[in-house]
Amino acid sequence: MTTDINSMPLLTAEEEVTLAQRIEAGIYAEHLLVAGCPDYAASSELWTVRADGKAAWTDFFHANLRMAAQVANRWAVRFHVEADDIMQECFLALMGAIMSWDWARGTRFSTLAWPRLMMAAESACWRRASGGQSPVWWMRDHSEKRQNWSPPRHLTDLDDSAVLVDHGEDKAYVRGRLEMLPDLDRTIIERHYGLQGTPTTYVQLAKDLRMSARSVKRLEARALAAMADDRELRAA
Repeated sequence: MTTDINSMPLLTAEEEVTLAQRIEAGIYAEHLLVAGCPDYAASSELWTVRADGKAAWTDFFHANLRMAAQVANRWAVRFHVEADDIMQECFLALMGAIMSWDWARGTRFSTLAWPRLMMAAESACWRRASGGQSPVWWMRDHSEKRQNWSPPRHLTDLDDSAVLVDHGEDKAYVRGRLEMLPDLDRTIIERHYGLQGTPTTYVQLAKDLRMSARSVKRLEARALAAMADDRELRAA
């Protein structure tokens, strides 16, 4: 299915407007068929316009599936949930956006659809990650639990000296969380705390990675915070 979505050609602004006009015409034709055929239109003509409107709606929907899949995958990775469930919510939001978009305003369809897809994906992720709780209650519960845990003392030094003492328990904890980190963050943690050799100072890391020492410290703090959250989520 992913291959089919990626192979869909993207619509230009003119094509979006044309499809939207065909969709509107099909909806109006269906209304006339239900209300009764007027004198100026034959029943066969209305059925043809209705069918063309449905075909245009299908083309419009398929052409924007790539955008819905991109949003769903982004939020699924962020919340560590199955992408298929989030994708279904995004598809439903995409359907609503198609019916709500007013082409006469002169804006692209993505201007309306993207925020709706983001909101739908985020809401679906919160429901799955929080076990049905609202985001406010879920965050409150996890904030209370995090107060009982803090990163190991020897892993939060922000001075400019390497950790030269062998803290076996701290190292074992860090090694168990390295896989969840991006490559750059993992490199900083491994080298600074000497997990694969001699510990390296912030200054030397900054020189080797061609960035400032402040940036190295910031990335390390982000990595430690990510590992702390992962530990809490696994224990919940």
